[in-house]
Amino acid sequence: MSTVPQVSEAMQRVLNEYPRQIERETGFVQRSTARLDGVTFTRGLVLGWMANAEASYSQLRSGIATLGVHVTNQALEQRFGPASVRLLKGVLGEGIKQVINYDEGDVPELFSRFNGVYCQDGSIVTLPASLKDEYPGCGGKTPEAGVSSMRLEVRWDLSSGGMSGPWITA
Repeated sequence: MSTVPQVSEAMQRVLNEYPRQIERETGFVQRSTARLDGVTFTRGLVLGWMANAEASYSQLRSGIATLGVHVTNQALEQRFGPASVRLLKGVLGEGIKQVINYDEGDVPELFSRFNGVYCQDGSIVTLPASLKDEYPGCGGKTPEAGVSSMRLEVRWDLSSGGMSGPWITA
């Protein structure tokens, strides 16, 4: 993908179609009448956190309300758990698959001599302590810090523009 319309179309699929495909298999939606479905939850969180990375439940709830779904802070808070982790992990993986590749003939000449040239990077993301069983942390400066965290890694093939991952581990 190399144009804005193509990237926009891919992100529309990732945020508007893919969560609906996996919401039941992840256990996020169990009733067909659920007001807060996978699509609304995912879009609301993405848009809310893009506006404010430290958004409260009230701020996230307001963002979800702009999508036409009105829920309480408590209802939103209750949706955070193992099923929402599986849903968002799946959406993130699908987003990574929407690769922006080099156009044919644009591969740097030096890279074309090799089967692949890779750049891999990872980050550690602190998580709420309630996820410590699934994602135990690696500690921190205080006993409360680093109780739960995850390592997120991706690999970029510089010779083709392809991306692999994400790999998410404790």
